[in-house]
Amino acid sequence: MPIRALLCPPSPSRGVSLRETIQDLNEAAEDRYWEAYELAVQGQPYGAMYLFGYVAEMFLKSAGFLFDGASLNDQVGPRLGPAKVFGSSHFSHVHCESYHSILFWAEFLIEKRARAASGRAGPVPFPVPLASELRIRAMRIHQRWMVEMRYRSPRVPPLRGSSISIGDELLQLMEDVSWMRDNHSKFWR
Repeated sequence: MPIRALLCPPSPSRGVSLRETIQDLNEAAEDRYWEAYELAVQGQPYGAMYLFGYVAEMFLKSAGFLFDGASLNDQVGPRLGPAKVFGSSHFSHVHCESYHSILFWAEFLIEKRARAASGRAGPVPFPVPLASELRIRAMRIHQRWMVEMRYRSPRVPPLRGSSISIGDELLQLMEDVSWMRDNHSKFWR
């Protein structure tokens, strides 16, 4: 096989599907979690922070979609537009940031649970302590991560100011994302 084939994945025009499912999202979140962890251990805090942020986004997105009735085999793409419309109606103060906002997906999940039909089996709204904890952790992740990190060198100051060291920021981010990972099934069941 030519080296170029190993280095460059086929383009979508060559038949590769970009129609990710909820299951794909969950598997990617788990894979990226361990890749971020490895980067952190190797002393690459910026790469680790970037991936940890995406992990949080993917876990929140999938939990919101699963709670909203999606199956693991449902595609993610068709659910994005309706999620944005729901957000505009129920928490318009939080922007979706091209569907990458940690705050948006946390609020989406909390609001979907709060407004779910009463005929659903099991507890519907989050217990207040869980919803509060989710909001606190989502806000901390939001303060440490943004999509634009992919374009920034570690030599460039952070976009959102912080008075703590990058190592401490990374540890807090790891803790918050690990909490979301550990509670993922509680979010949607």
